[in-house]
Amino acid sequence: MNLETVAEQEVDEAQHQEDVAAAEDDAAAADENIERPRSSNSAVSRTTAKTSFSQEEIAELDADIMVDVLPNLVAAADQLCTLLLPADPKQRPVVWQEIHIEGSRHRKLLNNRLSSFILHKTNFGSQEYIQPSIVLRALLSVQSIDQVSDGLWRPDDLLYKINLAQMMRTVLDTVIDPTELDAERYESFDKLMQNFPTAIAGPGFSVEAMRTCLALQTQLSVARLHIFHSHPEYDPMSVVDSVFFKRNDDGEYVHAYHEDLHLDELDPAELERWTEEINALVAGLQAPFQDANKDLVEALGEIREEYPWQTLVDQAVNLYELRKTNLDTAIKKAGGIDAVVASLSQEVERRGFDRLAAEKRQSFGKSAGTPRKGYKGIAALKAREQRLSTQAAPNHPVQATAPVAPMMDPRLTQASGPSAFTQDDGFAPLPEDDYDGQPTAQERAQSTLQHLSGFRNMQMQNAKRKQKSFLDRQEGAHRIAWDDESQPLPGETGPVSSMPARSSASGPYHVGNARGNKRPYDEVENDIDDFDPTQDEGFQTDMRDTSAADARRRSAPRPDARRPPQTANRTGTVEYEYPGSQNVSPSKRQRKNPGSLVPNPPAQLDPEAGPLPPEQHYQRAKIAAKQGRIIASSQRPQQVRTPWSDEEENAMVDLIRKYGGEGVSYAALKKWDVEEHGGQGVLWRRSAEDIRFKARNMKQTFILGRVHLPENWEHIVLDKKAIEKIHSRGINYQQARMRSGGVVATDG
Repeated sequence: MNLETVAEQEVDEAQHQEDVAAAEDDAAAADENIERPRSSNSAVSRTTAKTSFSQEEIAELDADIMVDVLPNLVAAADQLCTLLLPADPKQRPVVWQEIHIEGSRHRKLLNNRLSSFILHKTNFGSQEYIQPSIVLRALLSVQSIDQVSDGLWRPDDLLYKINLAQMMRTVLDTVIDPTELDAERYESFDKLMQNFPTAIAGPGFSVEAMRTCLALQTQLSVARLHIFHSHPEYDPMSVVDSVFFKRNDDGEYVHAYHEDLHLDELDPAELERWTEEINALVAGLQAPFQDANKDLVEALGEIREEYPWQTLVDQAVNLYELRKTNLDTAIKKAGGIDAVVASLSQEVERRGFDRLAAEKRQSFGKSAGTPRKGYKGIAALKAREQRLSTQAAPNHPVQATAPVAPMMDPRLTQASGPSAFTQDDGFAPLPEDDYDGQPTAQERAQSTLQHLSGFRNMQMQNAKRKQKSFLDRQEGAHRIAWDDESQPLPGETGPVSSMPARSSASGPYHVGNARGNKRPYDEVENDIDDFDPTQDEGFQTDMRDTSAADARRRSAPRPDARRPPQTANRTGTVEYEYPGSQNVSPSKRQRKNPGSLVPNPPAQLDPEAGPLPPEQHYQRAKIAAKQGRIIASSQRPQQVRTPWSDEEENAMVDLIRKYGGEGVSYAALKKWDVEEHGGQGVLWRRSAEDIRFKARNMKQTFILGRVHLPENWEHIVLDKKAIEKIHSRGINYQQARMRSGGVVATDG
């Protein structure tokens, strides 16, 4: 598409090539930083960061949460648009004026509905406008939108309705005058321009969408002309061109959103008509700056008067009404919002199962990992056994006598006398290879097989053997007598046992002798070779000689109940007491604050004893009062707290919103509750005091949750403790003094 208006300015374009390139990148919504001139009268910085969804942010989106809050978000968007665009067109200018007055009714309602709208929209990312392609990628966990098929389950129409509400908020509330924008308002307007073709206009070419896009570009040009006018390299022609045009792949100038608005779908005649309209609009914006008789200030004033902001507002309202009608029809055709959300939930679940099944199949198809070292060694040992057995079997038949085991050291079979091979340092050299008694490799293989087979046979016999228990009678076992009479006295000494033992009771014990725990080598040689008892056999059969201990116990006299005092002796006896063995002292340390005790009842007065002394009157009265107080507290009925239901809390919010304009009377709330709901009312179980405390707690919850207070809830007065808690959370809350009477004063 050839554009004559742009072709005429190629000389100026060469002079300001750097600014034009930066503006083109800005119009294309690139992800890089764009350097722009800075105005001395504007808060917009030279660099505007272009934020977009990253892969990390897409990965953080929760599909289950998005599906769950989607109906609530659509409902919040409808409520927001219903407030901004009343059904009666005559009321709209009044509403648009009141929403900019702080403290007005419509401003408070707008803040309340915005809080609900923003709360649910944060679950779809941090961007102001929700891109359907990004949400579908996050819901279905796909890399490209091309992998998503069409269907009635797709939430595109619901997301378009949400973005329409955000657009109307920006046009009617955020931006009032494009010539006076701070950094935040300019960024919000710029994001609307970038996201309009894909997040609001919808698929296919639309005349209303195209006209709205041109109106947005016009106001964005006006805003940039005012922002950049004080820059030394300021060129109004390049500023306007950068908003409306970009270069295509062939290097030709085309509309900045040629593909996104589907201008390529038009026939050549229709495309030419729109091209002429765009060129005429651009020429009209540039004309005041081409007049040599007008200075820059006059040109900017003429632009502001010729292209007012209200033109964009009217065009945005027309687009909203048209798009809302089409979207509601499409949603109704799909079965309604609930049906679309239910189908979306099923599709997300189905895709999740398919993805999990694919991962399982992929994991099953993978080769097994490296085997564990232990299993690898066992497999190698079995392979070696089989290889040796196949080599040894045909050449050497099994002998009648078992060969010598290869692991047996020949030195152990020699006499106990000194060996000719033993040196002074105890080192004995290994036998030579030509030692006569050493078996060959084939004999060692047969010996190994015989050992393995014998070990398996022993395992099978142990498995067949009946499991022994503690209750079975054992042959050769005898009961060991143990009673109090056999206990030796503390002062007695007897034969010292060669096996040291530790008594479990408190009292003296004898220090063991200096003999070590190790036995000489000859005792080890003479020990029983074939005794290897199991755990049960060792417990049931006592092979120790206890005759000396039995005789000592029988000869010991019975200890007296009165034990003599312990004295130090000369036999090496050490006094040792275990922790906790002594009785605790009866005199326990009393608590510092033992609490209130029930006093003993005073003695009955004797009628014949005369009157009570005056000094005892008050003492008896204190005791009687204390007894009465304790008895009354024990007989007090248990209080049962009834939690507040959601219906009661909602009734509280509605009643205070409707009847709290001049202050809140909690006693009157009961009457209004009965009039509103009939019968006993919703709050029939609550007293005026209960309602007062609940109202304070609910207002504190609203403030701590940083949610805008409902209408008339600013009249609820918080106590000092609640205000201190709010201040501790970093919330600046100020409250006016309470007025005298039953009405609550407003907070500041």
